[in-house]
Amino acid sequence: MNIFLYLIAVISIANILLSFSIFLRKKINLDYIFFSILLSSIAIWSLGILGFFYELLSIFRDIWIKVTHIFGLLSSYLFFIFTSIYRINFLKNKTILIISITPILILSYLVLFSNEIIGKTINIEYQIGNLYILYGIIVITYFILGFINLFLKFLKLTDAKDKNIIKIILIGSIFSSLPILIFDLILPYLNIFNYTWLGPLFVYIWIFLIFLAIKKFLFLDIKIISTEFIVFLLWSSIILRFFLTNNLEDILINLIIFIILVPVGIILINSVIKEVEQKEKLEQLNRIKSEFLSFASHQVKSPMAIVKGYSELIESSIEGVPQQAKDFAHKIRESVDNLLVLIEEFMDYRRIEENRIELHFEKVELVNLIKEIVNNFKLIAQNKGLNLNFETEISECYVNVDKIRFYQVIQNLIDNAIKYTKEGWVKINLTKDDKYAIICVADSGIGMSKELKSKLFGEFVRDESIKKEIRGTGLGLYIAKNIIKLHNGEIWAESEGEGKGSKFYVKVPIVN
Repeated sequence: MNIFLYLIAVISIANILLSFSIFLRKKINLDYIFFSILLSSIAIWSLGILGFFYELLSIFRDIWIKVTHIFGLLSSYLFFIFTSIYRINFLKNKTILIISITPILILSYLVLFSNEIIGKTINIEYQIGNLYILYGIIVITYFILGFINLFLKFLKLTDAKDKNIIKIILIGSIFSSLPILIFDLILPYLNIFNYTWLGPLFVYIWIFLIFLAIKKFLFLDIKIISTEFIVFLLWSSIILRFFLTNNLEDILINLIIFIILVPVGIILINSVIKEVEQKEKLEQLNRIKSEFLSFASHQVKSPMAIVKGYSELIESSIEGVPQQAKDFAHKIRESVDNLLVLIEEFMDYRRIEENRIELHFEKVELVNLIKEIVNNFKLIAQNKGLNLNFETEISECYVNVDKIRFYQVIQNLIDNAIKYTKEGWVKINLTKDDKYAIICVADSGIGMSKELKSKLFGEFVRDESIKKEIRGTGLGLYIAKNIIKLHNGEIWAESEGEGKGSKFYVKVPIVN
């Protein structure tokens, strides 16, 4: 058997099985329905061409050619419907539905019961009827309308990713359908029949391009679709081998292989479906979590700002307030400031999860920026009995950063170093090479274990040994990692072990 014929036949059968799988999904919608029917129609059209051209079951030659022309016509119509789903509501607008489907019904009837479109078959050729031109015009018209639908959808979209997806489908549709129309519609009209077998090759190139965009365009999970398609390919291959061999031993071997592959394939598909469903549930929980954090943060932030305002009034602006009341007001303000920092971390976390964090880059002189941050921590370090120093041999170093966000990262690292160092020192060092500036925040603090180091920049990660002593969200380093990543930089930590201090490094590109 011709290897090309075998391959296309296997893919066609696999596509029919895949279309049924898509159609039977729980979350059924118009996308699923029309795409699954389109897949089946194209697969049957391909089998019809191969059956006719390679003379499979030659007694059915006339049936093969009729199947080819009916499902070729139907495929062009389904392509038009598939691209029109969100522009025209065919199921509710009966007039448009009747007008669009009438040519299909009439031409299909003529293909089946007359010689007006195609006549008798002779080897790999067939007679062209008087209405073949009309048939060709209708097929080409549906394809052109489909292209127009995709082009209008492309113009309407604003999201760059969505536009690229539609562009893939549009380009793939045009460059795949043109050879098909030439080889299987126009050349036969000119009595050239030697190239009709090329049609299935180009149509599966088009299907492959659709699969590249299917995850977003159809809201189907590409992992499930790919797994099902591979399993169905294996099944289809064994089925064909079973029917194409006359050797009893080969038949038994193929039968045994098929019996083994069916349950294995079902188990594999079900395991992937469960994995995807669990992933979807986790994503949904993450969305709920993010929404809750956002809601809680906004609801808490406003009253806390009011409390802070009143405490500042009591502490410094109102005369005759007893010193003890001022001390209480000062403690209230500090607690509110700490709470507002935590709230801001939660809000940053949500922005990162939703890819909504905005950066405004500018050219910043790094030496003076770090000096400013270090000076802000001098008093805090002194009150704790720590030596805080900034060391560098660089007079100036320019980087292109979001000043506020970069400030936030370095401030967080120094703040952590002071928090987790009970005695000794905290040192900040700045170096640079030809491409990068490297900031090191080192301390003589509690250090970290290898286990903690491996997950340090994850979400909600805290050192269990001092979790109760030092409050925090466990989000600071996670946020810092994502901010530095958006700066095309790196952040990492080093430590020789618990009780041996830590070093945190930030590397960002310099501006020459």
